[in-house]
Amino acid sequence: MAFFCVAMVWAVYHPADSTAVENGDALGLCLALMIWGAGATWILRMSPTFQWRRTSWWVDAAPIMLAGWVFLSAWITGGFFASTQPAVGGDLRSATNEAWWWIAGATVFVVARRLFQCRQASTASIGLLISLGGLLAVHTLHQYFISFPETIREYQNDPDGMLAKIGLDAEAGTAARMIFENRMRDGGPTGTFALANSLAGPLAMCVTLCAGVVICWIPRYRNRDGSRPDWIGGAVVVGVMVLSLIALLTTGSRSGVLSVMVVAFASLGIVFYRKRAHSKSERVDAITSNDRNNHSQPVSMDRRTATRVAVLATATLGVFAVLWRYGQSLLGGEWVTQAPATIQLRSQYWRSTLGIASDHPWFGAGPGNFQLVYQKYRDVRAHELIAEPHNFFFETLACGGWIAAGLLVLCLIAGTLVYRRASRTSELSLPDTAKVSNGERVRIAIAVGIGTVLAFMAVWYMGIVTGNLPDFDAHLLAVPIAISTLAIWLYALHETRDLLTDRQCRDIAAASAATGLTHLCFSGGWTVPGVSMFLIALAAIAAKWTPPENAETPNRQANTFIPRVAMVGLMGILIIVSYFFSYRPVRRSDAALSNATMLASTNRGAAARTVLKEALRSDPLNSDIAIWLSTIDNQELLPSLARNPSTTRQRKIADASIDEAIRRSGNDPVRLRAIAELLLHRYQVAGVVDDLVAANEILDRARELSPTHEAITAQQAAVLHELEQNGKGAELTTSKELAERAQMLASSGGVITRVLDLQPIMPAKVFGARAIERPMRQSAEKVLKWEDAE
Repeated sequence: MAFFCVAMVWAVYHPADSTAVENGDALGLCLALMIWGAGATWILRMSPTFQWRRTSWWVDAAPIMLAGWVFLSAWITGGFFASTQPAVGGDLRSATNEAWWWIAGATVFVVARRLFQCRQASTASIGLLISLGGLLAVHTLHQYFISFPETIREYQNDPDGMLAKIGLDAEAGTAARMIFENRMRDGGPTGTFALANSLAGPLAMCVTLCAGVVICWIPRYRNRDGSRPDWIGGAVVVGVMVLSLIALLTTGSRSGVLSVMVVAFASLGIVFYRKRAHSKSERVDAITSNDRNNHSQPVSMDRRTATRVAVLATATLGVFAVLWRYGQSLLGGEWVTQAPATIQLRSQYWRSTLGIASDHPWFGAGPGNFQLVYQKYRDVRAHELIAEPHNFFFETLACGGWIAAGLLVLCLIAGTLVYRRASRTSELSLPDTAKVSNGERVRIAIAVGIGTVLAFMAVWYMGIVTGNLPDFDAHLLAVPIAISTLAIWLYALHETRDLLTDRQCRDIAAASAATGLTHLCFSGGWTVPGVSMFLIALAAIAAKWTPPENAETPNRQANTFIPRVAMVGLMGILIIVSYFFSYRPVRRSDAALSNATMLASTNRGAAARTVLKEALRSDPLNSDIAIWLSTIDNQELLPSLARNPSTTRQRKIADASIDEAIRRSGNDPVRLRAIAELLLHRYQVAGVVDDLVAANEILDRARELSPTHEAITAQQAAVLHELEQNGKGAELTTSKELAERAQMLASSGGVITRVLDLQPIMPAKVFGARAIERPMRQSAEKVLKWEDAE
């Protein structure tokens, strides 16, 4: 239980967006969770059994099969079993990096179902999630009201200095600079996450979680026995709910706000239906026994319930109407006016995903490869190069094809059936005090408290060591509030006879998980650990495991020993593969990149090259190191090219580096374009036509992989025009046709950031020695002026 708390806190501080997961930022967390899962499997005496007739068995089996299929998809789509590069995708490193998170997520869910079978553990975990939601809310509000205004003032005073500080290459007058400025002013706070929409997921779930606790506690404040919660605890939960709701509104996430409203309406309808069904059954009993007193009471309860539902529904509709009418002014963004455009964008993403699944029905694009494959299927009007389709079903479809999508539906159906069956069989009244062990409550409270405190210490210690500290000013407030909230909750868990019943835990967790899934229908975050850990914990509580009746028989325990050993052994193999194939080479690559960056900044190019070459040997799948090494070799070649274009020795070294970079880049059009620009840089310095021909071949491949990318098309048009001037034009496509297509793409969708005037490309012209230090760039609009003249 303590380690689960450590993992939750770590995921909140290091949520790792989709791109970061593909780059391996979550590998440490995945490895730790798999080790924890293997240990918990042995300690809890879990063992695989084939009981396909039991719905509870499918709740475990479906996620495991889903993770296994996505894991298999990663190796197949990554080209591990093929002798040649796949036609699309093929980034094995990114695929396996994300696949490990699917394995880790399934492991956590299966173990957490057993861990939360104890009601006190479920209740303590709900308190942990509420406290972490409070931490995110305080950080978000601090960022919105304090940090963001300071950041904007700093950017206005020194734009280039701030961009250099954060390591962003976005020159003035480019689309990258405009996108950064738009996100800085209108993107909303992100907290510890990379995107505001990802942050909105945990905040929305926290709002529903707090509201559910408050609704469950209100009737019990009239009690005079030991089951009445403390007023301080109630005030703290209400405070966290209000903070989380305000923070959610500041993110500007329409899907986050609407998910809370949709689940609120659905929950009210379910409660109203249950009350009516319960009242009808009491009426039947009353009529049968001719007891008029018992017959009259449910009528009044029915009326009270109907009144409450009507008031809450009217209030919810009122809030929605206010947001719809005044959302833009209240939230400081285009809350309503941009809603149709957002839905249109999402539909474009989903149609492209369906196109991928149509051509690759078995395994889709594979995990970690969606962004590469999506560029080939991107709608001509879409302007973003997304890393995920912003819908958890379509993301699963893209990761593992239709089989993965079917397994996801099976997971949802099995979990819903188990939750409904448990809700029907749960006792409506509070259990007897004697059934609740005070020592058990104390042990769970201590485990949660120690785990959470150790997690905060580990986060800040690692931040100091790596120099990647969280926002100190924000967390100077957020951490004490989070710890205080959890301490008050755990104290109430110890002092109160029954803080939440088993059914209340399930209902609150189910509503909160439904909120998260509703949000993920229109937003990314399905494979973001900071979002999915919340979902996994809530789903495990809602569909917690119940042991079968013969679980403790001697024969059953003897028959499950060997399967348990086999399962732990299989997990051990996965842990070893994860460490040696993914974790160790990725960490060595990251360390080498950091070291090389430091060496290059101090003009020690030879030492930087040595470090990069060692990193190439330690990680045969890393393409960024190969591109950087080819950039260094190419830069050293340029002075000798300027003096003697026919130089051979240094050219062979640079050509070998470029060939290796091309091989490792595979089907990534962005990396291929970067390599083509190295050859264009040579042409700008020395004017060797062979370099221009090689650059055109690479750009032709990049344009094939990303046919709707206006900058790549414009760049190839410029290169092809220069080749035509030298008598080496292409036979099938002319530079004029490509220039016209680039202009068509730039005007598609009506998005300002796509216009050619904001797309910097390299003119295919000879500039001589003045281009040695850095390549010459101009806007595509200016470079393609020759097309207008013709």
